[in-house]
Amino acid sequence: MRRFACLLAFVMFGFGVGLAASPAAAEQMTWKIGSSYSYRIQLEFYSQDRNAVWPGGGKAYPLNDSKVHTFTLNCQRGEKICYGAWPTGGGSQTYWGVGVSNKHRCKTCCAICGLDNPVKELSD
Repeated sequence: MRRFACLLAFVMFGFGVGLAASPAAAEQMTWKIGSSYSYRIQLEFYSQDRNAVWPGGGKAYPLNDSKVHTFTLNCQRGEKICYGAWPTGGGSQTYWGVGVSNKHRCKTCCAICGLDNPVKELSD
């Protein structure tokens, strides 16, 4: 597998408290992601604790420019969420984070809903 340095220039996470849900308290997690990759990429977020994907429904968020984009996810407090990104159009072995369909593992692409507030620069 080949990974490129600086595809996603940085990832910042912010968290806010939401309303209570069933047994797990509802939260919101905000990710800010920018891409310095030469081509367009697609991005999804995957829960590692339950069957949840953002945006879901077989769709992915497009990153078609080098601007920083903000993604706010409704999540459960304590839930581990990781991002996966890949070039638009597929057919490539290039990926970032957990890649398409949450198939890979990573060291710096996850955060815990409601608990973390890290700022990271990716250099995978």
